[in-house]
Amino acid sequence: MKTKAFFLLCLLTGIGLTQLSAQTGNEVGRDLNPEWEYWIPVYSSDGDQIDLLVGNVPVHYVYHFQNGIWISIVCNFYGEAKSVGFVNDKGENIGGTGEVFSIKDQMKSYLTDISNIGIGHCHAKGNMGSDYMIFYEYAYICVVPDCNEVTETYTFIKAVSPGRRK
Repeated sequence: MKTKAFFLLCLLTGIGLTQLSAQTGNEVGRDLNPEWEYWIPVYSSDGDQIDLLVGNVPVHYVYHFQNGIWISIVCNFYGEAKSVGFVNDKGENIGGTGEVFSIKDQMKSYLTDISNIGIGHCHAKGNMGSDYMIFYEYAYICVVPDCNEVTETYTFIKAVSPGRRK
């Protein structure tokens, strides 16, 4: 639900920007949303979820236009998120560590008539020494032409944990 709201906000903000300005040629629009309800799961190399990071994080949007048409958006999240407890795919309760992570996450999506498809990567450095690099793909696709119904899919490509800092 949170990600649906995020992409709808991105889409509506972008539409609003294109309506407010007469974009010609290759141009860039920028927007800063003070805070966003951010979350990202962390998976092991075996594909098991091992952590969930949650927090309110500022986001900076960069919109790219070509000949007045919105073609892509880059969303940059910078802030802090905390390791919290969650229930994994097997129904097991996994307790969060409470570790606070510095988040740097960038998602870039390309727009078509009825979809928003892109890639992202996140670097999360914890105050207790954990260090995660997370890579993912996502697709936000309108099921019907007027976008009253959408499907949204996140595919986590890989998560790398270079180890604990000393």
